[in-house]
Amino acid sequence: MAVDRLNITVTVLPDGDAQVQEEFTARFGPSPVSEFHRKTPVWRHDGISNVIATMDGQAFAPGEGAGRVHVGSGPDLNVRWMFAPTSNSEHVFTLRYRAARVVFASGIRGTVSWLAVPAARDYDVTNVSIAIVAPSETVPLQDPWVEEAGWQVGHQPHGMTAMRPHVLRSESATAGMEFTIDKMAVVTPQWQLDDALMNEFVPAFVSAAAFILVIGAGVLVMLRFKYPPWPAEPGRGGAGWRARRAFQRTLAARGDAGGLIDAERAGVARDLRVAGVAVILLGLAGWAFVTIAITQFEKWPLAVPWSILVVGGMLLVGAARFDVLNEQGAKARVLYSARVRDERTSV
Repeated sequence: MAVDRLNITVTVLPDGDAQVQEEFTARFGPSPVSEFHRKTPVWRHDGISNVIATMDGQAFAPGEGAGRVHVGSGPDLNVRWMFAPTSNSEHVFTLRYRAARVVFASGIRGTVSWLAVPAARDYDVTNVSIAIVAPSETVPLQDPWVEEAGWQVGHQPHGMTAMRPHVLRSESATAGMEFTIDKMAVVTPQWQLDDALMNEFVPAFVSAAAFILVIGAGVLVMLRFKYPPWPAEPGRGGAGWRARRAFQRTLAARGDAGGLIDAERAGVARDLRVAGVAVILLGLAGWAFVTIAITQFEKWPLAVPWSILVVGGMLLVGAARFDVLNEQGAKARVLYSARVRDERTSV
């Protein structure tokens, strides 16, 4: 399937909403096709309503099956036309909908920035035309634009146009213009308020995540100072954690750990394991909660549950590397290591 032409018109209404019309001229090849899909993420508007979809001028009723259109529940625009399998033909798919509160308000200045063509589509487009029309009572304040390169942008008395051939499926197009809104009944959009809050709260999310990481690392550092690993050999530094784990596993497998394990150290290691599992469960619950309930700040709130998960992993690693031997056990480990080097493994 290929899209030969895509025409998009965004008509800004006096209340700050926009009436959008998108017209796709699609060409199907020899393989039968029974669906056409339009999907774009929610961006700089407060939601979509009044969706009307047609194919070759025939309106499709909502539902499932041929001759129907499925409209997603949002907030993204997600529309799927369903029709009888067709091949070697050309069809025009038209989509009309209302987008709520598309105007960024700042004093008497209003800005519309519209994601007309999202990236990561299933098709390239041979020719794209974008138009934004502002209310007649507005006055343009600066040159209109398309953020991506390669577009021919034109002025209109109360709007703008942009055209470009050969837009690849990996490319996007975001068109915009700025105009006066003092004679419009614009209400500050919720997405604008959310963006302002996000700018305020991002440092808080990052700081909270950093604080949690510092606390987790601090707990492990304090435990290491209080319960330092026993020297591998007299006068040498701490024994490697792999050597400690290997020796402790050997003792556990043989059931002869009596007298070699420090009960207090073993309790600390056990508590670290329990705390690690509990913290990871807390982090997963927090991740789920943030994903479901806190959606207006993009991905930044996930920094907090992510840091909790990292701390949980740190506690589990700390437990695995914790030296639970007493002084007698540390001496036995030195002898054990020497015997392993001599290919003898008795303690």
